[in-house]
Amino acid sequence: MEQFKIKCADMIFEIHCKYEFSKQYCSKYIIEDTQKADLIIAPDAEDIREMKNVLTAEDDDYIEFMTIYLMLSRQISKFNSAFMHAAAISIDGQGVAFTAPSGTGKSTHIVQWRKLFGDRVLAINGDKPLLTARDSKVYISGTPWCGKERWSLNISVPLKAICFLERGKENVIEPLDKKYVLSKIINALSMPKIGSDDMENMFEFLNSLINNVEFYLLKCNISTDAAEIAYDGIFKAEE
Repeated sequence: MEQFKIKCADMIFEIHCKYEFSKQYCSKYIIEDTQKADLIIAPDAEDIREMKNVLTAEDDDYIEFMTIYLMLSRQISKFNSAFMHAAAISIDGQGVAFTAPSGTGKSTHIVQWRKLFGDRVLAINGDKPLLTARDSKVYISGTPWCGKERWSLNISVPLKAICFLERGKENVIEPLDKKYVLSKIINALSMPKIGSDDMENMFEFLNSLINNVEFYLLKCNISTDAAEIAYDGIFKAEE
């Protein structure tokens, strides 16, 4: 049995698991065991069976790793936080998240940003970054659940914008009116089986997110022009 602690977004989680796989994937986030944990995550047989029903073709060690993620997702609202299905970058110290259904091209789009802006861009997370609301800001952080590219940095930066990504022949970015954001953002966040006690926390988090982050619809192809147009729409519109 493996037991270790990780730190994400200034929160400490104690993980109990059977397989070494989870510890390896969490290696960038592991801290000394002397610090007090905010949450203890210890999957049992029932938790594992639930995830097996979803990931029927995966190995047991990966299923356990994703079970840990699911259990965190269900409790993280206590800390004004939520995981998001997105790819996230930091550019000049500000966070931008790109969210879309799997296979739409989130990772490809980030590659274009890195080609265009070089070391100014850091790939924070390729699949499931963590959003946290505090001090009238929202922060985006890396997590061990980071997708096939393994883009995962143990950092947190202020989240400036969330882009809802769609494929398009031409590259176009436009701001989204706040009244259209709620349904889109709920579909992008991981909120499985949140209990009634946590619902108030989640509404408070959503309110902070919608009122402190910019939202855009980004239609794009796989050219570097897509990254340039997206950057101009997000950062130069305010100049």
